[in-house]
Amino acid sequence: MDDMIRTLLSEPPPSTEATNDARRRLTDEIAGRRSAWSPGRTWRWSLAGTAVAAAVAVVIAAGNLGANTPGVAPPGPEATAPELLLAAAQQAAATPAGSGRYWRVQILTKTSGADAHGRAGGETFDFGRRGVEEVWQPKNPADGTWAGSQNLGVFPWSAQDRAAWERAGSPTEFEVFLERPTGVRTVTLSTKPKAGRLERVEPGYRIEVFNLYDPFELAKLPADPDALQAAALDKLKKDGREPGNLGVYVMMTELLKFAPATPELRSAAFTVLSRVPGVQNVGIREDAMGRRGIGIGYLGGGWIILNPRDYTFLGFGSEDHAAKSMLKAEWTDAEPVAPALS
Repeated sequence: MDDMIRTLLSEPPPSTEATNDARRRLTDEIAGRRSAWSPGRTWRWSLAGTAVAAAVAVVIAAGNLGANTPGVAPPGPEATAPELLLAAAQQAAATPAGSGRYWRVQILTKTSGADAHGRAGGETFDFGRRGVEEVWQPKNPADGTWAGSQNLGVFPWSAQDRAAWERAGSPTEFEVFLERPTGVRTVTLSTKPKAGRLERVEPGYRIEVFNLYDPFELAKLPADPDALQAAALDKLKKDGREPGNLGVYVMMTELLKFAPATPELRSAAFTVLSRVPGVQNVGIREDAMGRRGIGIGYLGGGWIILNPRDYTFLGFGSEDHAAKSMLKAEWTDAEPVAPALS
């Protein structure tokens, strides 16, 4: 199903007329009615390459939200940000709560080497870096907090860069020169993943993975949307930050990305986000794994990427060419281990 969604999202979107017509027919079918345009015909789920079929498939791929509510179809990728966020709020409220010994967050990051250039075999090419970061936060502080990381190596950034790298013989190691105001220096980088690392984090140590807020602290915020919005504004003031739209957007998205929040709190956070002026549907975005989803963003605050099927997080990104994938955000009883991706 995920492959189907990616394929559909990579194609040009159907016309508004086709999408609305498909949604009308899907709504009729959910409600048990036959479409007026096709008397006596049984509805068939066809993935033929027509605009109408593609529109229907995109609506279906947007998730099963509303599937138990006759006459209500979920919003598609072309919906407004508030529509998508309220749909995500409804879905989050219906998601079972987890439990475990550790709250584990694992993130894959892909960044471009815009200021660095690989050099091998007479060819020059730009490259990107990939790496994994993760944190294991315990329910019982006596178990300790653990942080893991893994360097997954570098790779040619674009199709043009890949072609140059292949002409150079596809080297697994190559020289990189960095352009700085103070001059040029060179280092050697590799395309091969390195072994992961895991270390216990001392109490009070700042965990950079989480940006501005501690996830466990965010998880204690109230689960009512009005109370959550008020608490967010109050916290921004107490922390000495501007209690504006951007501040609320950042706090809510960090809560949704990192915090071990209850289904009710996650639902409330999506609802608060839907109320923030300036939050927009920024179109299809890719995470660090190349998975395509619906981008919801705010100017200066980057964007989150929602799975068009169930509105869960695929990842997030920013204008500085950094893309991230949410690999894990879950409670677990497993013992902390170093990441070991290939």
